[in-house]
Amino acid sequence: MFKKIITVIICLVILSPIILFEAATFITSYFINSTYTSSAEAVVVDNVKVVSESKTNGKHHRYTGFNPVVEYEYNNTTYTSQLHYSDTEITHPVGTKMTIQVNPDNPEDINSTEASNDLIPMRIGVGIFGLIELTVMIIIIRSINKAKSKSTNNNLY
Repeated sequence: MFKKIITVIICLVILSPIILFEAATFITSYFINSTYTSSAEAVVVDNVKVVSESKTNGKHHRYTGFNPVVEYEYNNTTYTSQLHYSDTEITHPVGTKMTIQVNPDNPEDINSTEASNDLIPMRIGVGIFGLIELTVMIIIIRSINKAKSKSTNNNLY
């Protein structure tokens, strides 16, 4: 019994960061899909240069990206908003048409459908990895039960 408990604890310690990552991915995906329930056609009117700096282990890091600024119409009102989706180079030149997701409760709150689509491979990978995790856990638990049953049978003879 003690070995079974130790094995389950070891499995949980090894798998818990992965499970937390999967849960965070699911929650993020759910939040994006439940917030941006409408869509609109938008035109890029500008690209804003975004610079972020950080310091890790004493090293200074600088990231420069470009966020598209789009103009779109939603419920007969024209809006101009910045997408918080940056690339290291301008990937959406002025005049580019794109479909965006709109938060109907706050139409200035928008999301790129491209950014949402970027999550699809990650969701698939997380799902496959989750199935692998589940399979490994079942195999471990079954092997523990078999070992326990063998030891119980050996004690009978």
